[in-house]
Amino acid sequence: MPHISNEWQKPWQVNIPEINYSNNKVYQSLTPSINAYYNNKNLQAVSGVEFKTDKLKLPSMVDTLYDETFKNGKDLLSYTNFSAYSQVLWISKYVNLNIGARYDYSSEFGDALTSRIGLTKLFKRYHFKLMGSKSFRTSGGILPNRIPNNYPKLYPESSITLEFENGYLISKNTM
Repeated sequence: MPHISNEWQKPWQVNIPEINYSNNKVYQSLTPSINAYYNNKNLQAVSGVEFKTDKLKLPSMVDTLYDETFKNGKDLLSYTNFSAYSQVLWISKYVNLNIGARYDYSSEFGDALTSRIGLTKLFKRYHFKLMGSKSFRTSGGILPNRIPNNYPKLYPESSITLEFENGYLISKNTM
């Protein structure tokens, strides 16, 4: 299933009494994606790809004494991100198995492969969940541009999460 998302904003539009200050940057993002779904009694799957372009443009008249400029010396910052992902849920009598992976490539930060695996099941009144996953998140927008040249480079955030949950429904009148 194809999908396109487009954003256009002036998120930094500030009206300050000083006539020389204009922080009217324009942000635009375009994200086309394609997803595929499969569903039957015991198996569900989803896969897809996405390509995102982020652009941040300075107004044509910028007074560098008052307004922030870009490190690249141009009036445009542009980043691209590509991702591909897939997830499968196998439903059985004893346990449900969920396995997924996602590959991300950022023109600013490089690439990352993240994954997840989970076991879940509901038995009448008892349920459990055991899940492990890895995540990856890049700094967005203008943040990489704001790091001074003599400071260390920004790196993406990453984490590993382990979850365990179990529960028992004591009464049908409880949630």
